[in-house]
Amino acid sequence: MRDRVPRLERSTNTFVWNHGTGQKTEIAAKPGQVCDVWHYEDYKFPLFEGLAAAGTDVKQMDNSPMTYDEMRDGVKFQGPRLRDMADNYVDAAACSARIGSR
Repeated sequence: MRDRVPRLERSTNTFVWNHGTGQKTEIAAKPGQVCDVWHYEDYKFPLFEGLAAAGTDVKQMDNSPMTYDEMRDGVKFQGPRLRDMADNYVDAAACSARIGSR
């Protein structure tokens, strides 16, 4: 049963996943680069820069795989997120932690 519950694993692979619409995306890890990957039964979803682009220079992004450790704190934690919102004059936002649909 443990292999069926959602879990996060670190990996150095290239990932191809189906969006459920027939479209597939491939994310290639650079040599020696690690990536956090959500596993849910037979579904794998790697984290990549586009998921945590807030506050970063998009000109430097290449949409490569990443780990939660590499994400800015304002993407992961409430306090830093609220400070980022205040810095950007945002009073409220609807944030969703949804990772794709099954």
